[in-house]
Amino acid sequence: MSLRWKRLAAMLLTAAVLLTLLPMPASVLAVTPKMKLTLPANILTGVIGARIDILQSVEGWRLVAELGRPGDYPTKQTIYTLNKDAVLGTQYVHFDTKRFKDGVWTLSLEERVGSTWGTVDQVTITFDNRPGVPLTEPGTAFGTISIVPVATGTVAVKVNVDNTAVEWDLLKQPASQAGTDTWVRMYSSALREDTYHWYTRSEANGQFTLRLEIFDTNRHSQYYDVVVMVDNRWGLPQTEPGTVTAQLTLPKIVSGALPIDLNFSGIARAWRLQYIDVASETGRTSSIAAGQAGAANSVAWVTTGTADGTYLVVLEVEDENRHIYQTTTTTTVANKVTSTLQQVIEAGEEHQFPIAVAGGLTSFTLSSTPLGYYQVSVRPVDGENLVSERLHPLSNPLQLDLPAGKYVISIRSLFTLPASKYTIEMKGATAYTIPLAKLTTNLPLTMRQVGALPVLIAPKSPRPSEGAWYVDGAARNTLLNPDSTVNVDTRPMADGRHVMTLQAVNPVGFTVLSNFPFVVDNNRSFTDVDDTHAARWAVELLKDMQISNGYADGSFKPANTVTRAELAKLLALAAGLDVSKPYAGAFGDVAATDWFAPYVEAVYRAGLVKGYETETGFVYNPEAPVTRAEMMVMLLRAADVPEMLAAQKSTTLSNVDWRDVQEWARPSIYIGMKMNMLTERYGKRLEPNSPAERGEVALALGRLLLNGQLQVR
Repeated sequence: MSLRWKRLAAMLLTAAVLLTLLPMPASVLAVTPKMKLTLPANILTGVIGARIDILQSVEGWRLVAELGRPGDYPTKQTIYTLNKDAVLGTQYVHFDTKRFKDGVWTLSLEERVGSTWGTVDQVTITFDNRPGVPLTEPGTAFGTISIVPVATGTVAVKVNVDNTAVEWDLLKQPASQAGTDTWVRMYSSALREDTYHWYTRSEANGQFTLRLEIFDTNRHSQYYDVVVMVDNRWGLPQTEPGTVTAQLTLPKIVSGALPIDLNFSGIARAWRLQYIDVASETGRTSSIAAGQAGAANSVAWVTTGTADGTYLVVLEVEDENRHIYQTTTTTTVANKVTSTLQQVIEAGEEHQFPIAVAGGLTSFTLSSTPLGYYQVSVRPVDGENLVSERLHPLSNPLQLDLPAGKYVISIRSLFTLPASKYTIEMKGATAYTIPLAKLTTNLPLTMRQVGALPVLIAPKSPRPSEGAWYVDGAARNTLLNPDSTVNVDTRPMADGRHVMTLQAVNPVGFTVLSNFPFVVDNNRSFTDVDDTHAARWAVELLKDMQISNGYADGSFKPANTVTRAELAKLLALAAGLDVSKPYAGAFGDVAATDWFAPYVEAVYRAGLVKGYETETGFVYNPEAPVTRAEMMVMLLRAADVPEMLAAQKSTTLSNVDWRDVQEWARPSIYIGMKMNMLTERYGKRLEPNSPAERGEVALALGRLLLNGQLQVR
C-alpha cells in the first residue's frame, strides 16, 4: 500500500474514535420497553393490585418477589405467571401482601423468551402488615356485625353484607392478644345475611374483639370490629336460653345409685348433668352424665364416690344451635349409715319400734330377703301415718326422707318365707333405732286356735325398763325374760277375734305396743275335719268367708278331688271377682247354662286360666280333676307375684320327683312349697300331675287369704 493510502486509513480511524466520545441525543439511545410494572405505593399493606402494562408482544411473563434488594437472596417467590402470548394492554395482579414477611422486597416483572426468563422491570417496595397499619387498598364491599355486649352461654352473632361481597370471615381475638396479629377464624360464609351461634363456654371469661372481614371480587378486604364481654361465671342466667326445655326432679336425700329420668320438650342436640357442692367456694362442677341427641334419657347417678353433703344438681340442654336451657335442683347425698337394724320376722308377725332423728334429714330405707311382703306404717309420735302400704322390699324398697323428730315404725308380715329377714338403714343426719320387743307365735296370723296357744315373748336390746303382755286388755302379766314361752288357754275364751298385746317402755320414753290378733273357735264346723287335720284352720276360714260351705250332711270331704270347674268357683269367690257378667263363650266345652259358666268367665277375664288349644278352638275341660301343678299356677296368678315367679325360674327342689314337674309349673311349685301352700305326699313326693284334694286346695287358698294376697272386694 502506498504512503498516501496509509495516511487516509489512519485519519478515518481517528475520526471514528472521536465520534464515540461525543454525547448522543436521548432520542437516539432510548429503546421502547415491552412491559411496565406499577404499584399503588412504596409501602404496601393487605391486598393490593399490581398494574402490568403490556406494550409489546411477549411469549409470556411472570411477577416474582424477592426479599431484600436485587441480588440479596437467590430464592424467588412467584406471585403470578402467564405462560402464553400476552394481549397488549393493562392487567392487574391482586395478591395479599400478608403472605410475605414484613420488610423490603423487590418485585420483578420478567419476560419469557423460549425457556429462559429475563427481567424487564423492577420495583423495590416495603411490605408492612403490622396491626393498626391501614390497608393500602381497602375493599369496596361493606357490612355490619351485631352481638349482645355481654355474652353468657351461647349467643347469636348476626352478619349482613352488601351484594358486592363474595365472601366474609368472622374472627375473634381475646384482650390478652390485643395489638398482635393473632386472630382465630370462627366462621366463613358467602351469604348476604347469616347468623353464627357462638358457644362462649369454651372461652375464658373476659373481653373479646370480634372482626368481620369482607372480601370483594378482587379479594380486597374491609373489616369491622365489635367488642363483647364473655362472662360464664356460675349462677348467671343464659343470655339467650335454649328452645329445648327439660324437667329435673330428685328426692331431697339420695344414696347409692339414683336413677334419674330426663324429659325434654323437644330433640336435644346434647345435654349435661352435673352437680356442685354448695359449700364449696370454687363453684366447680362435677359431671354425672352427658349425652347426645335424643328426646328422653334415663341415667343413674352413682353417689357412692361422692362425699356426703348438699349439692346443686344442674341439667343443661342444648338445642340445635347450642343455645343452652338450664334447670337446677338441690339434694343431699347421704351414703354414710348412721343407724342400721336387722330383724327376723315370721309369717304373720308384727313388729313395732320407735326411731329418733336429730340434725336434719335422714333417709329411711326398708328392704328384705326375697318373698317378703309387709304392711308398713311410719308415723310421727302423736301424729298421722306418713305411709301405709303393702310392698315387696326386695324389688321395691321403701324409702322415706324423714326430718328431725321421733317416729314409730310398724312392720307387719303379710306374705313371707319362714325366717325372712328385713333390714332398716338410716343415712344422713344423726339417727338411731330403739328396738324394743316382739311377740311371735309358731302359728299363722288370724288362724283359729283350739286349746293352748303357745306364745314366744322376745324382748330386744336395749332391754325395756318396764313392760307387760295381756289379752284383750285384761289383767296384765309381768314381762318375762327373753325367749320365755307361756301357754295361753283359749278354751275359756269366747269364739271370735282376740288380740294379744306386748307392751314395752324404752328408757328414752317411748311406749310401744306390739299387737298379735288371733281368732278363737272351739267348735268344729265339719264332722270330718277335726283338730288333728292340718287344713282345719283353712277349711274353717273358707267357711267363715262363705267361699266353701261343705256338703249338706255336714261334711267337707277333704280327701275328695277337685274339678277344674270347682276350682274356678273357689278362686273367683276367694279373689272377689265379679261373677255377674254373662258368659262370652271363650271355651267350646262350656255352655252359658252351665252352673260354673259365670265363674269360668270371671277367672278367664282376670287372666287366671287359659284353657287348652285344640284344632277347633280352646276348651276348658271343666269336669277334669285339677292337678296339683295346675292348682299352684292358677292360685299364684291370682296372687299377682310376677317378681317372685320370675326369680325362681332356675331353682330346684330336692324331692325325688322334681323331674316330673313341667317347666311351666316349676316356679309355682317351688314357691308353693316354700310358703307351705303345698304339702308333700307319701315319701316326700310332690306328685305334680296327681289330682288335688279338697283339703289341699283349702290349705293353699287359706295361706293366700291369711297373708292378705286374696281379699274379697
